[in-house]
Amino acid sequence: MYLHACIAKLGVAEWADGTAMFYWLRTPGYESPEFVRPLAEAVTSSAVGVTLFTWSVLALEFALALARLMPSELRRVLLVAGLVFHVGIAVVLELVTFGLAMSGALLLYLLPVGHQVRLPASVVAQLRASRSASR
Repeated sequence: MYLHACIAKLGVAEWADGTAMFYWLRTPGYESPEFVRPLAEAVTSSAVGVTLFTWSVLALEFALALARLMPSELRRVLLVAGLVFHVGIAVVLELVTFGLAMSGALLLYLLPVGHQVRLPASVVAQLRASRSASR
């Protein structure tokens, strides 16, 4: 999925020349929410900033595509980077469902087989309390 996304983007002039994020974050109807807009505008107002931002998406997608071939230490780094990336998509582009779905897919893709994700104790306690209250 990540390899396809990266290669497909390279066929689009704005991704190849490094300006895609400028258009994504400044097109009416697609611009980021008010609380993120100053940062998005600061990054996309600089040629270096927008190019690095655009190409970092491509580099991360390519790295994620190859992640299963990498040592486990590097996979962990890519897992965190990928989760931050998808949370960023959810917040900045307001594509929450996509961000959540892709975060789940990324966990399935990069967590070791048999690994169990442990929720924080406070979350477990809250889930148990809400389950008890509903009975």
